[in-house]
Amino acid sequence: MLHFFDNRLGTAMKKELEIEVAKQKYGDHAIEHFQLLAKDNVALSVTHLCGNKGGQPIVLLHGSYSTRHFWISQKGIGLGAYLTDHGFDIWVPEFRGHGFSPKGKHFKRYSVEQQMKFDLPAFSEFIFHKTKQAAVWFGHSLGGLSLYGSISQGWLQTQYIKGLITMGSQVSEGDRYLKIPFVPFLADRLLDIFGEFPAKKLGLGPENEAPGVIRDVISWKKRGGNWSSSDGISFWDGFSKIKQPCLVIASRGDTTDSFEGCEYLFNQLGSKSKQFILLGVEEGYAKDYDHVGMVIDKSAQQEVWPLILSWLK
Repeated sequence: MLHFFDNRLGTAMKKELEIEVAKQKYGDHAIEHFQLLAKDNVALSVTHLCGNKGGQPIVLLHGSYSTRHFWISQKGIGLGAYLTDHGFDIWVPEFRGHGFSPKGKHFKRYSVEQQMKFDLPAFSEFIFHKTKQAAVWFGHSLGGLSLYGSISQGWLQTQYIKGLITMGSQVSEGDRYLKIPFVPFLADRLLDIFGEFPAKKLGLGPENEAPGVIRDVISWKKRGGNWSSSDGISFWDGFSKIKQPCLVIASRGDTTDSFEGCEYLFNQLGSKSKQFILLGVEEGYAKDYDHVGMVIDKSAQQEVWPLILSWLK
């Protein structure tokens, strides 16, 4: 079944339409895909790994240039499959313009703030509608940053959140390329010319990114710790609202989102039940994992995934 959920309607009027499609599997895992509309009329997609109805829901959020397959491949391999095999009810949304969430005619205008303000509330209401439980939310990279930002601004309501896990998510430390003279200016001009960031051609991931998303990230990281919304409201000011248990994971080998920035973010969280894990050879791990490797590397499967499972349990 392909399910359609209209998030624009009032809570009492929300409706679900079902359209019959071919059943699908990723490896041994049965999959169902849902479509929903955010309140700004953008179509979104959520993939559900079937089989653990009633189990603790976990929502897995991908980062830039990525899709649902970051968490589970078509062969059924990935952290999402691993957590499903351990009894958790796994939901994998795709932000606007990624995977099954169509790019649409306004793709050039998509931004991270729209992901925070519209996508995450739509995902949370839908998943709660389906599970009747608060979920543990898990974000990698920009997915994690969007998660924190949405909560801090009150867009993603805390009633839908039981706990938070993020890996390689930060904004206070700029990427090295931003320090090269004229690079931000050149990037901005190229985004105007091409209408998207060519991540696929650059080998960064399976999805090209919307110009607005890249501009948000560049702007925020250039300003270091001065992270604020388009209305000028500081995201950091809302971190005191984040009271749920939090697990923040970073790696020494991550040159995209440094562990120093991840630790700074960790220190802003208002939760009294929070844990920071630094992955690296110095800490006794097999590798100084890079930005993606901390999730998908074979060594990570052996030593990082069990850490996450242990924390969840």
